[in-house]
Amino acid sequence: MTTSYTIEGGNVINTALWERYVPTADNAVDWKAYTSFRGRHNDSLGKRIRMLNLAQLARQTYVPGIFAECGCFRGHSTHIIATMMRLTGRKDPLYVFDSFQGLSPVQPEDLTDDPRASSIQDALRAADRPLFAASLDDVKTNLAEHTNIQYFPGWIPERFADVADETFAFVHIDVDLYAPMRDCLAFFYPRLAKGGMIQIDDYNFIDWPGCNKAVNEFLADNPPTLFVQLPLGGAFLVK
Repeated sequence: MTTSYTIEGGNVINTALWERYVPTADNAVDWKAYTSFRGRHNDSLGKRIRMLNLAQLARQTYVPGIFAECGCFRGHSTHIIATMMRLTGRKDPLYVFDSFQGLSPVQPEDLTDDPRASSIQDALRAADRPLFAASLDDVKTNLAEHTNIQYFPGWIPERFADVADETFAFVHIDVDLYAPMRDCLAFFYPRLAKGGMIQIDDYNFIDWPGCNKAVNEFLADNPPTLFVQLPLGGAFLVK
């Protein structure tokens, strides 16, 4: 099936419906994981691409090690990772690091005057309310079906010392801002197993310039085996 629309000049464009694609077929495990989250969440094409990519990477990580996530908000991405771990028979824990109080303090690196930026930049400058805050109790309710999750509430990186002796197979980082992104990469990349992966949710978003700055600075000194930028935001690397 296709749908058609007309653009300026009268050209008719035929586009394939999203549901035609295998990753979102009714019986696709990645799509089921995305749609089965019990908490409240937003949906967009860009988010679908990032989350289906997250599901695929988590499902196809074969190296031994711990799974971790930095920044979980209400737990949608956490649910996807935990679901993929269960489906592939992984018995490892999933460590979740989050303040459960919203974003970290904003640094100059996190602000931009780019006219394409959204109202998020206005909110960062206002700093009169916590952005992306979800309580630990709410997150635990949303993720009640998953028994392998271990929570580390606190501002990044203060709880990292608790797991400093671990080796990690897969890490999802969604912390938005420069300082926590820098700290996450500095901690997890040296502890990433060879062939392990890190997915970075906020890369290449105009609203989050600090993320790009932190990632680009880190990779300049620590080139991975593979670094892939997703077409609608986000990236992942393989050590």
